[in-house]
Amino acid sequence: MAGRLPAHDACGRGVSEAHRRQRRAHRFFQGAVTMRCPNCGQTTLVHDTRDVPYTYKGESTLLPRVTGDFCTACGESVLDAAESRRTMDLMLAFHKQVNASNVDPEFIARVRKKLKLDQREAGEIFGGGVNAFSRYENGKTKPPLALVKLLKVLDRHPDLLAEVRAA
Repeated sequence: MAGRLPAHDACGRGVSEAHRRQRRAHRFFQGAVTMRCPNCGQTTLVHDTRDVPYTYKGESTLLPRVTGDFCTACGESVLDAAESRRTMDLMLAFHKQVNASNVDPEFIARVRKKLKLDQREAGEIFGGGVNAFSRYENGKTKPPLALVKLLKVLDRHPDLLAEVRAA
């Protein structure tokens, strides 16, 4: 049983396979802890703070100032719990932004027609110019996130259009 990692930690909680691999990757050298990549095992990880590129549904962003241990061979990163939570929060916020902006052009046309507006009127009320709604409805231009959210609200509550016009 020597050298085998326990299936549970000291508190009796289950230990994931990834956590066991990560613990296995730790090496002790002259009293200092060095860590090899838990993904490829090829190199010693480099502790750094970086802007990390992230892509979701074809849209890319940079996650700013991610601090952790980075593998120079495969690009894997190992983050502590707090940094992992912060990074996941950034990723989820980006997911929401991408999902909200990926609106079907037919949705925009349907809501505009439901509100009994032509494209010129919609452009005057919501901004973007006289040709904006033509570009949105043809899929040539992505509408701003704020407009998508407003159209979703007006789709559910068309009676609020009078308030939007007055604003």
